[in-house]
Amino acid sequence: MREVPIRKTDLYRMVIDNIEQMHPRYLVSLVEDKTLDSVVQQRIRAYATLLLKLKEKMPGATNWEIEEIAQAEHLTPVNPNWQDEKPLNREEKRRLKEYLRLLDQEQESE
Repeated sequence: MREVPIRKTDLYRMVIDNIEQMHPRYLVSLVEDKTLDSVVQQRIRAYATLLLKLKEKMPGATNWEIEEIAQAEHLTPVNPNWQDEKPLNREEKRRLKEYLRLLDQEQESE
C-alpha cells in the first residue's frame, strides 16, 4: 500500500478550509510567518491521538461517531464569532495558494 503524503489528504485540506472560514486573519498570519503547515499537522496529530483515546473509552461507539467527535474537537472547531471575521481577499488567497504550492514542491524534492 502506497503512503499518501499528509499534505495530500482530505484531513489536511479540511483543517485549512476550517481555519480559512473560522479564523481567516489567523490563517493570514500563519502563512506570513510560514507556520501554517506545522499548525495543520499538529491538529491532525491531535485528531489521531483523540481517535485512539475515544476508541478505548467508548468501545461501543461506531467509528463514525468517534470520528465526528474527534473531528469537531481538532479538525473543524467552530468559532462562535465566525460571521464577524473578515474573509480572505484575492491577494491573501493568492499567497495561501503560493505557500501551499511551495510546500508541495519542497515535499516532492525530499
